[in-house]
Order: sequence, then C-alpha cells, then structure tokens
Amino acid sequence: MSDEVFDPLEAEPIARKRLVLFYLIDTSGSMDGDKIGIVNEVMEEVLPELRNIGGADSDIQLAVLTFGTGCSWMYSTPQSLESFKWSRISAEGMTPMGEAFMELNKKMSRDAFLAAPHLSFAPVVFLLTDGYPTDDAYGGLDALKGNKWFRSSLRIALGIGDYDRQILDAFTGNSELVLSTATGKNLAQLIRFATISSSTIGSRSIGIDSGDALTDESNAMKQKAFIEMKKDQLGDSDDDDMDDSGW
Repeated sequence: MSDEVFDPLEAEPIARKRLVLFYLIDTSGSMDGDKIGIVNEVMEEVLPELRNIGGADSDIQLAVLTFGTGCSWMYSTPQSLESFKWSRISAEGMTPMGEAFMELNKKMSRDAFLAAPHLSFAPVVFLLTDGYPTDDAYGGLDALKGNKWFRSSLRIALGIGDYDRQILDAFTGNSELVLSTATGKNLAQLIRFATISSSTIGSRSIGIDSGDALTDESNAMKQKAFIEMKKDQLGDSDDDDMDDSGW
C-alpha cells in the first residue's frame, strides 16, 4: 500500500474551455469620424467587462479583423482577455467584405486560430459595417458557409446607416440576429450589448465542440437566447432611429 499523500498544489489545473470571439470590423472611408471613434471607445471600455463572463473554467479570447484598405488582423493569433489590448483603428479605403470572409475562413480551423489542446466552445462572430461590399461578398460567404466552425458559430451583425441588409441577413442566417442603427445615437449601446450577450451565450452553450460541428438544434437554442436577450434589454431600440444627425 502506498504511503504517498496527495498534494493539491501539485495537481494539474483543470483545462479551461476556450471561446474565441471573432470581430469583423468595416474600416472603410465612410466609417471615418464619429463612427470609428465610437467603435474604438466602446471596445476599450467593454472588453474588461468580459473577464468575469464564463467563470474560472472559461478562457475567452479575441480575434479582430479589420477590412478597409485590405484586411488585417489586430494580432497574429487570438489573445486572451488578460493580455488583449485594443489598438485604436482608423478608417480609409473600400469595403472588401468578401475578402474578409475568405480571410476568416482560412483562420477558422484547428490549423490556425482554433488550434487548442482542449475542448472549445463554438465560436462567436460579430460583423460591423456601414455600407455595401465593394467586392464579391456572396462568393466569400459561400466559401465561409462550407466551414464547420462557422456553421456552428453564433453570428451577430450590426449595420449602420445605409447598409446592405441582405448580405447581413445571409451572414447571420437569421434576420433577427441583425442589429440596426441609422445614426450614432445608440451605436455604443448596440456594440456593448452584442459583445456581452453573445459572449455570455457562447460561454454557456448547450454542448461543447470538440471538432465536429454542433447540432442545428444547439445553434437554434443559442440564436433564440440572443433574440430573447435582445428583446429584454433593447426592446425596439435597435430599429432604424432616423434623425437629423447625418449618417
């Protein structure tokens, strides 16, 4: 019989389940000014609030892709909230949304941004734009829809002003997952809501993805949870709120 005594200090820590939040942010020239300023300010403010979401057994990581003058990742790999620092972004160029979809498709794999030695929650993808794609967005989206991680992800979109509603509906797969604002009046509120609510839902998903896509039923439950939170917290505040401010 062994006389060894269990020492809890020597026990291996329980592996934390990873949730990657993907942000696709339109940084075309039309976003310049107040819109890109609000995006920078609210992201700097809201990210620290995510650190308590999911509890001690969850590792929420961020991957930010901007698309304007080409596509660019803010960091070369997803960063945990503990180490992530928001780098202020500027706006110029066109709206290469199709290129952004193709770039996301390349990184949504076990060989790239979703490489993990432990189980992972299905990703969350948030798309923000204020206009119309200037390239083949549907071609890029068709390729992305072949990605099992994308199919199992919770996808939220936010359109500002005069934007292409059809591509956002196609991206999310559900028009109720598209938030909309015609002005800057509630842009910060919608970004904050989309970030916190999708992170909360994503980190307590029904089931965990260990390589195979989550079931359609599980994805539908996540979508339903987001829509219910939207109604509870926003009411009709994400409807087009036309006023005289310009956008």
